[in-house]
Amino acid sequence: MHTPTTHREYPCTSFPPTSCPTLLFLHGFPTSSYDFTKVASSFTTTHNVVTYDHLGFGLSDKPNRKYFLRDHALNLDQVIRTIAGDKVDFVAHDMGDKVLTEYLRLRYEEEPSDVSISKTLGTIVFTNGGMVNELVNMRWGQIMITSIFANKIMELCPKLMRHWFTRVQLASIWGGSWSVMLSSWFGQDIEDMMTLLEHKGGGEIIHKLGNYMKELDRKGGFGREKEPWVTAVVKAAAHEGVVVWFVWGDGDTMAPKEIAQAFTDKVELDLFGTHAQEGHCSPKHLILLEGCGHFGMLEQPEKYTEEVKKALGVE
Repeated sequence: MHTPTTHREYPCTSFPPTSCPTLLFLHGFPTSSYDFTKVASSFTTTHNVVTYDHLGFGLSDKPNRKYFLRDHALNLDQVIRTIAGDKVDFVAHDMGDKVLTEYLRLRYEEEPSDVSISKTLGTIVFTNGGMVNELVNMRWGQIMITSIFANKIMELCPKLMRHWFTRVQLASIWGGSWSVMLSSWFGQDIEDMMTLLEHKGGGEIIHKLGNYMKELDRKGGFGREKEPWVTAVVKAAAHEGVVVWFVWGDGDTMAPKEIAQAFTDKVELDLFGTHAQEGHCSPKHLILLEGCGHFGMLEQPEKYTEEVKKALGVE
């Protein structure tokens, strides 16, 4: 597929189409749709499954420029426009959470909207992402690549930033004991993630791929003038009946479970006021994966699949 404005290529993989709803997986930073390699095929009996790599990630083209969530959201819209069927369910992870909520913001907040409303949105499953900026525990490497010194750091020690740093950061958010984290450091999953990151020179622009993190305080916080993503999710639930779930590894040290709890509580409060009730987004729509870190789909694929299917109503 191609981006709507620059015509850069990004791959989109669709499992054999069926008459079922489409299920679109959205990956995180700095990885790719490889995130879902252990689980995607498990949903093909109930959905037409679609995965793709965000521009700049995985097997996509990797132009040497800054990346913004709006651009990723417009590319997501391009995917949604071209897939078969009228209804789309979503499973989003990490940066994919932010891309999806930015898409919802464009869909409901902007007049006229730059995104299509021709497709019906079904169920949204958010997994382990920094959706509430105040609660994110940034890794030191994330702080470095989003600092004003990022370009100089990349210039002085590119291999440190591109390889060793990224490998350490990914291993540090794996769930379980230190031995599990250390073994994951040299494991096949992280090795494959690193290979895909380096494809087409992606490692050289990792600080530009991480530019979206600078937008989080403006769009992903709680408090006055800082809640466009919360508002967008509320409108999706209120106006289109979108059902919102959170499936979260409770051992994630970067995006802790408190993020899902706070976001769920806030959305429910905005939907129903002080009279809390079970609705389109309630505490009952939060599923915690015990002992699981940031990458539930890779760490506990069977449990992850079971709980996501429960959220989608296809047990």
